[in-house]
Amino acid sequence: MRTQDSTYSFPGIDSDARLREMILYISAECASDPTYGATKLNKILHKADLRCFAQFRMPLTGAEYQALAAGPAPKRFLPVRKRMLDAKEIEEKIVPIGGRTQVRTVARRRADLSQFPPGAVQIVDDVIRELWGKSAIDASKESHGRAWRIARKSGVSIPYEAAFLGEDEVVSSDDRERARQLARQYGWTR
Repeated sequence: MRTQDSTYSFPGIDSDARLREMILYISAECASDPTYGATKLNKILHKADLRCFAQFRMPLTGAEYQALAAGPAPKRFLPVRKRMLDAKEIEEKIVPIGGRTQVRTVARRRADLSQFPPGAVQIVDDVIRELWGKSAIDASKESHGRAWRIARKSGVSIPYEAAFLGEDEVVSSDDRERARQLARQYGWTR
C-alpha cells in the first residue's frame, strides 16, 4: 500500500534516461571487479539512489524500486536494459563463477553524466568502492534491510524515505505505539 507521504518516483525526472546512464557508468567502473554482475548492479543503483536522496533530497535516477528475492531493483530495469541491448549501448556476457553463472553488463559507450547533480557521481563511486570484491550474495545481504523486508512481505514498492530507516531489530514500546498511531492516521492495514 502506498502512502501519500512516501516518495516512490519523481515525475519531473526522466528516470529511464538517468537509469540508462548509470547502468553505463557503473558497468564501466566495475569492469575489472570479478564479482560484478546483474545483482550487484542493482544493489549499487539502489544504495546510491537512497544515499543521494538522503543527502540532496533528490535521487540519483528517480527510478521506482521493487523488492525482489535478491534485494531491491528498479521496476523499469528490464525494459531499459532491453532498449540498451537493442541499441547496442551495452552487451551482456555470461561468466561462470563458482559453479554459478553471472550476467555481466558491459558498457559499449561512455555514460553522459551531465544530468546528474554535483556530488551524485561521487556517491556512486563510494558505493562501488564499498561493494568492490563482494559476492552478489554478500551484496544482497546488505540490501536486505528493514525497508526491503517490509516491501517484500507486503508486495509494495520501496519508498525513497527508506534511506532514513535504521536497521536495528530492537523496537521499543514507544516505537510500537507511534507505529499504531500512524497506522490509524493513514489507514495502513496488514
